[in-house]
Amino acid sequence: LGRPTQSEVDEDEALTAEDLVGRAGLEQSYDEVLRGASGRTTVTVDPRGVVTGRLNHTDPVGGYDLVTHVDAEVQGEVERILASTVSISRAQGWPADSAAAVVLDVRTGGVVASASYPTYDPSVWSTGVTQAQYDALTGDASGQPLRNRVVAETWPPASTFKVVSLPAALDSGVDPDRRYDCPGSVTIAGRTFANFESRAHGDLTLQEIMEVSCDTVFYRWAYDEWRDQGGLAQESDLTDPWVITSEDFGLGQRTGVDLPGETAGLVPTREWKRTFWESTREETCARAESGYPEVADRERRVFLERLARENCVDGWQYRPGDAVNFSIGQGDVATTPLQMAVVYAAVANGGTLWEPQVVDEIRTPAGEMVEDIEPVEAGDIGLDPEVLDIVRTGLEGVNTDGTAAGAFSRFDLAAYPVAGKTGSAESLGRRSTAWYASYGPTTSPEYAVVVVVGQGGFGGEIAAPAAARIWTVLADR
Repeated sequence: LGRPTQSEVDEDEALTAEDLVGRAGLEQSYDEVLRGASGRTTVTVDPRGVVTGRLNHTDPVGGYDLVTHVDAEVQGEVERILASTVSISRAQGWPADSAAAVVLDVRTGGVVASASYPTYDPSVWSTGVTQAQYDALTGDASGQPLRNRVVAETWPPASTFKVVSLPAALDSGVDPDRRYDCPGSVTIAGRTFANFESRAHGDLTLQEIMEVSCDTVFYRWAYDEWRDQGGLAQESDLTDPWVITSEDFGLGQRTGVDLPGETAGLVPTREWKRTFWESTREETCARAESGYPEVADRERRVFLERLARENCVDGWQYRPGDAVNFSIGQGDVATTPLQMAVVYAAVANGGTLWEPQVVDEIRTPAGEMVEDIEPVEAGDIGLDPEVLDIVRTGLEGVNTDGTAAGAFSRFDLAAYPVAGKTGSAESLGRRSTAWYASYGPTTSPEYAVVVVVGQGGFGGEIAAPAAARIWTVLADR
């Protein structure tokens, strides 16, 4: 909470300079609901300022209460699991500088739990925060704990994005009944692109491609479609199945959650790349001349200098590397944990994109219902039942036979089947970010669970075990 500004007082006749208004979180989103109205008495006074009478009086009206979808028990466990996972990651030598976890009700979009790391004790606001405390909460040394990483921070989603890429590939003409070779690496336009640890897996079905998370198959599919779209000559995204499917899944736009500070993420289209190039060309060309003398690592410095020279001349072009990185959720693709939870919830529930909602009901302080907030349908991913079945089957195999099998080895998948996808995201100058996105039980889906640990390691080794612990909590409810 905070005092209103002069302009806010001028614009809202119900506000006075002594009132408090919401400045963050639900207090900001539902300020008018929570605040109520101050009482007011109009009096008459004589020339000395002495009150001589009362003209009218209005009693103060208390604000309403919010009832949330958040399950306190699950929330507490998710926060503890997330903090424990960061500690485990750091013990293994990873920076693990940030993390987030979210649990959604796939049937309504209700936010059952939402945790961001690093966190802080919110009671500091109750008695008035000191400047020293505020500086600590907003400084880089503390990891900026006021930042809600569930909604306000993005990472490349890595292989969790394949729930989007596989439908896009099928839409581009990939045969669902064929087997596809999964080599350790492929050469595309003179560059080598490899699987995780350059592993080769032989001929695979689509289900097996999802289970082992074969990148090289997706690289080839994306490159073939890039050429079919016209290669470098194509400037429009209107016929690109990868872009269209991503947008159908709601990516590149805000989910509409009832929390402030949400970012839209990024679907890196051809149009976006041209716009970005035009806005950064002057700086890029300057770097092509001056280089990066401040970068100590020689290999990285050489790479940055070469990239600057290339981008100065034709950085607007949508190249093969852009297409293949897009296909596995890398490159410039950026999503929030909440966006991926919405995506997996849609896969679970049959295709409906729900606006995530923290608040379920508005009630009076006495408990009387004022408003039962209805779920809001934001769209439909529009997948054919056959395509949806292929995606779901692949995700189920990830936990039984694929990259998350180790994480779920002690979880009773027979009693409570969970489907999911691991991801290990790479960004220039940063270490691997661990992802795991999931839903369950597959027999009658109720929840979607997403865990992300920034620079925390590999998805199957860090994020998936954390999610398995969260699923244990959910299965025991």
